[in-house]
Amino acid sequence: TLSNLDLQLSGLRHWYARTRRVDAGVQMMHGLLSRYSVSARDADLDDVEVLTCALVQQAPEDPRAWMARAEASAMRHRPADAEQALLTASAIGAPPVEVAEVRADLMEAVGEHRAALDIRIANSGTLPPAQQLSRIACCQLALGAHHEAVATFASAIRHYAGASPL
Repeated sequence: TLSNLDLQLSGLRHWYARTRRVDAGVQMMHGLLSRYSVSARDADLDDVEVLTCALVQQAPEDPRAWMARAEASAMRHRPADAEQALLTASAIGAPPVEVAEVRADLMEAVGEHRAALDIRIANSGTLPPAQQLSRIACCQLALGAHHEAVATFASAIRHYAGASPL
């Protein structure tokens, strides 16, 4: 699976290098974060940092660049930087649901699980069912609602249909 992801990242790197398109950079960032979640390679987070800074510099009016920057800051445990990037993204037209999802990630990271759960429930239906249910279940588990979390994880597994999030 990692070799497949490495191949996808190689293709995305070439596409971004050739076109400098924001969507290519955002896809590459998500691929790097996916690989980091499996391999914990610090170099992937370093690459995400450099890439998202470049995206914001190259396209400061594009909310996707700022959303990518917010995600990178969140992964580096810099909630103030992430929140500032979310505010900028919102101001220039980022979809409110996407902003809310990253904000829920931030709240979860700083231990505000109830607020994160409320956001995730309010936005349920905006992500693929398995992904949304898994995020809800993590919040439930953190809040001590073990039976609900197990039931939600079981539902997520039933909804899981794909082999790769990319």
